[in-house]
Amino acid sequence: MEIVLAEARGSKTNAHLAITDATGDSAIIEYIGGKLVVHHGHEYRVMTNDSSYDQQLAMLAQQDFTKPTSDTVVSGNVNPRDRFARASYFLASLSKAERQLHGAAGGAIARNVWVPFGALYKGFGIYNTE
Repeated sequence: MEIVLAEARGSKTNAHLAITDATGDSAIIEYIGGKLVVHHGHEYRVMTNDSSYDQQLAMLAQQDFTKPTSDTVVSGNVNPRDRFARASYFLASLSKAERQLHGAAGGAIARNVWVPFGALYKGFGIYNTE
């Protein structure tokens, strides 16, 4: 596989790629300053398109989604930090069995954090989820 830097709407894109196999083994792949960075392991399952993955994980460490409840406050904006927190919250709220039995759960989480084309997104030209 070759990842190629592209340009869209006048902005250079960054590649953040998530790969998971049937066993749940995951990798988050990104390029930071032109250098390949890979986070590999079952614990790496959520990502968004902005901030390095290290920064996303640091933000997540400040919030405790290990035991989510219906009273847990989760931001609902379209910015990557809020979407990362929201996806992490919903993923943590599902048991391993629920994640395995209900493949639709992953799609529901993805739709919950997807930014539709045309949504207000201050100062950032590329934000769609693919």
